[in-house]
Amino acid sequence: MKRYFVLLSLVLTILDVYSSEFSVLTGKGVVGDENNNVFVFESMNGVSIRFSSDFIDSTGCRWYKYTDDPFSAVEIPSSEYSTDSSFSVLSDVSADCGYIVEYGDSTCDEGSRCRGYVWSTLYKPISDVSWNNESEEVECESLSLKIVPAMMFVNKNGMKKCLKRNMTYSYSNFLLSADYKPEVSAVTGSDAVDSILVITPTPAVDTKFKLTDAFSSLLSIPNAAFETDTFRTDAVVAYPIMTVDMKYDHEVDPNYEGWKKDADGRVILAFSESFDQAIADTGKFKTSAPVTIDLMCYPSENVSKKGYVWEFVSGINAEEGDFTSSIRQYDSTIVGYKFVDPGLHCIKLTVASVDGKCESSSYGCFRVADSGLWVPNAFTPNGDGSNDEFRVAYRSIVSFECRIYDQWGKKVYDSNDITEGWNGKIGGRKASVGVYFYVIEARGADGVKYKKKGAVNLIRGK
Repeated sequence: MKRYFVLLSLVLTILDVYSSEFSVLTGKGVVGDENNNVFVFESMNGVSIRFSSDFIDSTGCRWYKYTDDPFSAVEIPSSEYSTDSSFSVLSDVSADCGYIVEYGDSTCDEGSRCRGYVWSTLYKPISDVSWNNESEEVECESLSLKIVPAMMFVNKNGMKKCLKRNMTYSYSNFLLSADYKPEVSAVTGSDAVDSILVITPTPAVDTKFKLTDAFSSLLSIPNAAFETDTFRTDAVVAYPIMTVDMKYDHEVDPNYEGWKKDADGRVILAFSESFDQAIADTGKFKTSAPVTIDLMCYPSENVSKKGYVWEFVSGINAEEGDFTSSIRQYDSTIVGYKFVDPGLHCIKLTVASVDGKCESSSYGCFRVADSGLWVPNAFTPNGDGSNDEFRVAYRSIVSFECRIYDQWGKKVYDSNDITEGWNGKIGGRKASVGVYFYVIEARGADGVKYKKKGAVNLIRGK
């Protein structure tokens, strides 16, 4: 039986929580914080708040008012509110005040009457936005905008808290476009803000900020958007990209379909601000050695012309993101940087501002594949565009020599260019169909040596 009454008491408590609510009866107001029953009003003229509950009984309700301490709330004369069997209405609600309504007949904590708490505040439009922090540190990575005034309330525990504004904002920044050419573009966003709006990253161009909170829209307050003075930035950013010539027809690479190309048809990859993301992007770039890469970047205006540091690491250092023993070069653009060794290669670019106060880094990684060499057993030089030449498929081959002989041992083809193939002609004339013999010697970027001998069928077909 005792367990029954305990469970019943718990159920009644739960019902009490979910069956009691505050609402605006008259006046123009919106919910500012649902969990703390905070209402925001356009004006306090004629505002009344309604409290409804299934637990209002014959004892009625009592209302109390406080500004700083709910434990020292003052009882409101009964003439200022009215109560019936299911709801109670408080009239002449004041701004920036908390109200407590007592109701029920010993249905809540240890024989005490239930209590509901509500706070009312007058909407305060944004009057100022500043970004000078107290320490006067240069905000290179993120920018803190201080919103004035803060809209405060006191909760039922007597804690003074800041009411969050659902803020939308816009500003300009130097951003990478879809064609890998950065430009100054508009940035928009939204966030729930108490008194500080954090912009990440700090804009790398001078810009104004335009802010609007949701309260002004819900209350239909005109001209509520606030625009700041111009923020003069110290932040810098550069958008490095690496490009490499497109693969040759028979150069094997499983990532070929996923590569992006620039307007000149070169494989292109933009660096990432995150090293982990750069590792994840390794499948998006040409990997067969030798790889000769051009590196360039698009810097923001504040980047010093002497503030470029490219760092190169490979192997275990690249896997661990350790650039302490990196090879370094200092320039805005690097042309023809050659990579031969198989495995992971990572590049880090750090740029610094003209005044030296700010810097930023970005990363680009790719993997040079292990070597491989595959030789066909037939080709059909009939001019149909398919398999018209005898060519090997390969990956990461750094030296190559191919000789082809006819059935009598006469050499009919000789080349040390793996990107070329035999077109089935001897001295400019079509070779006879039949079996030919090849001898191929090659060496991979990983040191693997290849020596292949075999027969290939020349088939012309119809």
